[in-house]
Amino acid sequence: MKDILSIYFYIKKKLENSPELRKFEYHGWMHTKSHYDTVCYLAPMERCNDKDIRLLKISSLFHDTGYIRGSENHEYRSAVIARKDLQSFGFSDGDIDQVCRLIVSTMFHNRPVGILEEIMRDADFEYLGRDYYPYVAELLRKEKNIEYAVWKVEQIAFMKKHQFLTSSAMIIFDNQKAINLRILEEQIKY
Repeated sequence: MKDILSIYFYIKKKLENSPELRKFEYHGWMHTKSHYDTVCYLAPMERCNDKDIRLLKISSLFHDTGYIRGSENHEYRSAVIARKDLQSFGFSDGDIDQVCRLIVSTMFHNRPVGILEEIMRDADFEYLGRDYYPYVAELLRKEKNIEYAVWKVEQIAFMKKHQFLTSSAMIIFDNQKAINLRILEEQIKY
């Protein structure tokens, strides 16, 4: 049926057992779980209704499953995977369409429209405002195979442009993000 716990463990198994995902340092179950956890507390803080929270959780679980077949256009592949899998879980076409829209909204160059898409985007970048940012940034650097010095400069530019979109994410993540940025800027000086 539409049991989120069943989908949670289905996706966990799918991602953990994917040989293709082993080449990605960051994009796998760890990131998916972190994204899911973030959605689980941002959505209620943003006063989403129960149905929207359910759809956000499901979208979060599927949002990077496309990495199973590579990083390029993974959001579209994730939406295709979600559409196929959610039909077997008994979801309506309308709910599946909404899940697919939320997944595709995480594309880097897409501008999120509405609070649900903003929550998805904020959850994707929550690591910027976490004290474990250096660990995640290093995993991403390795995954993208970028030289350390170049990565730092790119991250500083990105963090200066990036803004969390929901008021809840701003409250939770902005202070630590500023600290992380300051640390990166100090490292560049030396």
